[in-house]
Amino acid sequence: MGSNYLYYLCISEFGNNPFGYTSNEEQYVTDPNDIILLNYNATYLLHKKPVIVSYELNYQKGKVIGVGIYSYDIISDGIFEGILTIYYFNVI
Repeated sequence: MGSNYLYYLCISEFGNNPFGYTSNEEQYVTDPNDIILLNYNATYLLHKKPVIVSYELNYQKGKVIGVGIYSYDIISDGIFEGILTIYYFNVI
């Protein structure tokens, strides 16, 4: 949709890490129409600096929400849904 996968060993840390997430499997945004909801401010071990974010993308008659990080690692505690919901309703 609006992102591509990035090999997890390319990231050394996340500057904005509200979920205590450890690098596992991330996606970087590639579509200029992506609306950034949460930037994880990743620090990279590469020269390229892809942007890892949670994003929204209007697609056909709906919206796609891309988490940007491996959601299975953070979804069970409920923190992600709470933060994203608060951000989404306060910004949009």
